[in-house]
Amino acid sequence: MKLNSLFTIHAIVSIIYGVAGLLFTGFTASLLFQNPPAPEAYVLGRGWSACLVALGVLAWGARSVQDVKARKLMVLGFFMYFIIGTVVWLLDQIERDGILFGWVTFFMLLLFAIGYGYFLIIKTE
Repeated sequence: MKLNSLFTIHAIVSIIYGVAGLLFTGFTASLLFQNPPAPEAYVLGRGWSACLVALGVLAWGARSVQDVKARKLMVLGFFMYFIIGTVVWLLDQIERDGILFGWVTFFMLLLFAIGYGYFLIIKTE
């Protein structure tokens, strides 16, 4: 796989997840939580969704960056986001007896962490 392909997939997935979370907050919350979340969770969910859209835009723009140091910094930043997100999501899923969509999200985070880790550690430019 090429790094630009990973950037493209990341951008599309993040923007779709983010826009869905912004427009359909209640529905996406019901996919992630067994019990109806508190009203504060909607604010956090929308904030996280906005961040996903922003990360998607960054990933999309990263495809055209030519500077090797800048690309490596983007890969590092995305790797850190996905590795931390993977650990946090896993702990939450275990603690709350996670539901299917939560596990799907966990594995998606894990795959992106592995992908960015690969380009960070193994296949450097």
